[in-house]
Amino acid sequence: MATHRLTELPADALEMIESVAGPVHDVEMVSAGYNSEIAARLHLDAGTVFVKGLRQEHPRVWTQEREADINPHTHGLAPALRWQIREGEWDLLGF
Repeated sequence: MATHRLTELPADALEMIESVAGPVHDVEMVSAGYNSEIAARLHLDAGTVFVKGLRQEHPRVWTQEREADINPHTHGLAPALRWQIREGEWDLLGF
């Protein structure tokens, strides 16, 4: 996997992520997938987190809420949702 600079993430989204997850040291953007404007693996002090994000005005942003709602019922099948941020322009899910 190629490692990318932190500037690959929109600055406002990065700021929100760091407010809940701590400093982001490195970013691996994920090109696969069709339902996210942001899809990245982030390297933090405490390990890694996968982030998916859509702008709140995106027509499919409702899918983020659906994924957050169903996640507690997917234990053992899917990564656990650590946090959801709905602020400013973004709806972000951290796994």
